[in-house]
Amino acid sequence: MFMTFVAQAQHIVVNNPDIGHVEVAVNGDVSRLPILVLGSGDRLTISFDDLTPEYQRYTWNVEHCDLSWQPTEGLFESEALANAPQNEPIESYEQSSLTATLFTHYAFHLGGTGSNAVCPLVSGNYRVIVFSEEDKENPAFTIGFMVVENSAQLAVQATADTDIDYRRSHQQLNVTADVSSLRLINPSVETHLLCVQNRSQFYTVKAPAPTYQLGNQLKWEHCRSLIFPAGNEYRKFEMPSTRIPGMHVDRIRFNDEVYTADLIAELPRRDYYYDEDQNGRSIIYTETSDNADTETDYVLTHFTLEAHNMETHPTIFVDGRWANGNAPYMMQYNPATDCYEADILLKQGYYSYRYLAIEEAEGRAVVYNVDGDYYQTENEYTLYLYYRPQGARYWHLAAFYDFNYKP
Repeated sequence: MFMTFVAQAQHIVVNNPDIGHVEVAVNGDVSRLPILVLGSGDRLTISFDDLTPEYQRYTWNVEHCDLSWQPTEGLFESEALANAPQNEPIESYEQSSLTATLFTHYAFHLGGTGSNAVCPLVSGNYRVIVFSEEDKENPAFTIGFMVVENSAQLAVQATADTDIDYRRSHQQLNVTADVSSLRLINPSVETHLLCVQNRSQFYTVKAPAPTYQLGNQLKWEHCRSLIFPAGNEYRKFEMPSTRIPGMHVDRIRFNDEVYTADLIAELPRRDYYYDEDQNGRSIIYTETSDNADTETDYVLTHFTLEAHNMETHPTIFVDGRWANGNAPYMMQYNPATDCYEADILLKQGYYSYRYLAIEEAEGRAVVYNVDGDYYQTENEYTLYLYYRPQGARYWHLAAFYDFNYKP
């Protein structure tokens, strides 16, 4: 079965080739979703590497966005943000140390409790835009984050007994939203439910109108669009050292001023593969230092997927929550070796990833997991409930719900 691609703004979009690792942490935790609770004092920390050793001047702004992650029209900046930045310079930076790849590490914050803190005043989607002094017209990168007001509650039931098949290759969500605190007249128009599997823009679904309303509860039940291909567990590798190959690394060496690593060549899986995976998450670290920000090196990592038993040659991507942008990397097919290959510059650490294929079907792009779909797969699901009552000028984020499902 195919999953139709639904466009969604990526949390991290990198445009400048000099930008390497980008990291977003909520209250110091990089594993958390980029979501702040309105009025809570939550703090968002954004850090990144410039892959040049010299200091570059960077500035940043923040803007409130609509459901399409475009600037919200009709909402004044002073209404959305306290102490809104105006091309605020990033003043915290540090050069790399003991690394073959020289870079400069930058960091800045928003939110928190200080009197001068840049704090969101309303809920919804926000976008941080970072510019370099050399190009003030085009962002070096952007980061999307959300602010939730917790004015509604979501409850979700996940099951492998779906309206398509029974405990075979899909997982289905049934959703209940308690909206007793919201002023809704026409919930089908005034609410927007977004469901995401493994934080991937490829597996993002806008739910249809609620199936029915029961008092102050909105119900989404037996919705075909909330049936997700179950996929397979993510693959993983580890590069804590530049001297000794780590888990699933065939060899690592120094070549032309950069470390390079060849991962063990892989074949598409033909069955469910149980593993304690991280659903695409990456963790940056090195065994030689506790300072991952400036003492962790970059490694040009070579992926190889053998295509010997593939009937066709679709477009294939390596997909994961990459620290230098969430966009998947397209692989190149090498007819001489009958393999798909990709070279990705990654900072040392742990990575989980998967191979996705994209093909055209009935005039639209469809996505599927190269390793197949099995109901046993553990997946992370995140749901966002937005609302915009009549007369409102922006979309609120009323609630979100994040959980792991293992049948």
